[in-house]
Amino acid sequence: MNNSNIIQLFIKSAEQFPGRHVLLYGDDAITYSELLKDVKQTAAAYSYKGITQGDKVLVFVPMSIDLYRIVLALFYIGACPVFLDEWVSVSRLKKCCEVVPCKALVAGTKLLAAALFIGSLRKIPVKLRTSLQDKSADGIDPVHVNGEETALVTFTTGTTGTPKAANRTNNFLYAQYKALEPLLKNDAQVSFVSLPIVTLINIGLGKTTLLPPKGFTKKWAEVYTQISDDLLRSHADEIICSPSVLLKIVPHATGCAHNIKHVFTGGGAVFPHDAQKITNTFPGARATVVYGSTEAEPISHIDMDVLLATDIAAIQEYGLPVGTISIAAQCAVIPVTDKPIGPVSAREWQELILKPGDAGEIVVSGEHVLKGYVNNESAVKQQKINVAGTIWHRTGDAGRMDADGKLYLLGPHKEIIHHEGITYYPLITSYLCSVITATSGAALLLMNGQLVLVIESARQLEGVILNAAMDQLKLQAAAVRYVDSIPRDKRHNTKVDYEQLRALLDS
Repeated sequence: MNNSNIIQLFIKSAEQFPGRHVLLYGDDAITYSELLKDVKQTAAAYSYKGITQGDKVLVFVPMSIDLYRIVLALFYIGACPVFLDEWVSVSRLKKCCEVVPCKALVAGTKLLAAALFIGSLRKIPVKLRTSLQDKSADGIDPVHVNGEETALVTFTTGTTGTPKAANRTNNFLYAQYKALEPLLKNDAQVSFVSLPIVTLINIGLGKTTLLPPKGFTKKWAEVYTQISDDLLRSHADEIICSPSVLLKIVPHATGCAHNIKHVFTGGGAVFPHDAQKITNTFPGARATVVYGSTEAEPISHIDMDVLLATDIAAIQEYGLPVGTISIAAQCAVIPVTDKPIGPVSAREWQELILKPGDAGEIVVSGEHVLKGYVNNESAVKQQKINVAGTIWHRTGDAGRMDADGKLYLLGPHKEIIHHEGITYYPLITSYLCSVITATSGAALLLMNGQLVLVIESARQLEGVILNAAMDQLKLQAAAVRYVDSIPRDKRHNTKVDYEQLRALLDS
């Protein structure tokens, strides 16, 4: 790029593929050249309203063509979009706005009206309608930016404490693009994408992206029938989404499955039984699981065919395979601790790294790995390690690496249970339990010193089946509880929400 503003990736795509559709949304479609014109007109309107380089702008717009027009327009003038999850509570919203004060709010008419009654939004000086554009403008040029300026702010999952605002700099976004490019640059003509950051990558690659239909985030059942219809109508040949979304598409995908050549999923663990459902549904596709996080995407990836060849005994002994480390990343495993680490010298770091096969916390570094958080030094101190000037990110995940550099996941280290001389990794134990008992899910936790196995089932299991699972998983001392549905995280609906689960069990 001739400057650090990642808008140049979009402009380059618009020059190469002006007549190609960039976004499809329901019955609407827009080409690269049309979107570029709209972006320039929106950027001009924002500049007229006083939005300048470096300004933070809170964007409350559902996934749509408008969303990407607005985000790209803010990039164009060097302003910084700020995103919150739409399910955020008012108290959490207030905390987020305190961490990242914003000069402007972009939202639909209803939310702008509601903002008058929400103090944290009412304080934002400039209010901008979603539809705002200056139709008379066409000559505005993109601004040049510093690579280390904040380009985009997103908040990591969490409901308590000081919110962690991911500081996605211009350099970070471009490095993330380059790290994902080898995985996503392929012969796909139309990609269905439910992960917003991947849509930006697709735009940089000049691909056509099919957006999820209206109501997608509310997880209505009929949405997945609509997605299948959209996949067929648009001739989509690629799917990129979280495991929970992908598995909800699978039962509805018979009509469009033969078109799909590529499947990518990430944002949650994928075990062999789910990989089997996916590969059975899309037999002609190359299916890949990407392991990463908000702060580091990608870390590693694995073909589902390799995952399918892994038996449960190997997973019980070693963990869930998540594959080969990204060429853009360096990865290591260090001892688990709740305390901050560093700064450390290169020699001290080498002494800290565990030998192959040992379980510990997965850490990662690279240009595409987030270096810090906005206005949250305690989070930086806790989750970043300065190793002789190189920043390593602590993923919070337990895992191990083998002698060949392959990575295995054991789940969040804060969930590890040490009980009566045995170490339990709930992610692994829960999966194995659900396989052995043929139930839809399970969870393991410690409550008041008692090991508790929670099984997602409307009825109690037969004693023989339950006892077999308890014996194999060394859970003879555990109490067993049944629930109709195990609460899961709101972002990807894949990880157990242990806080909600405890509240459910206490009720």
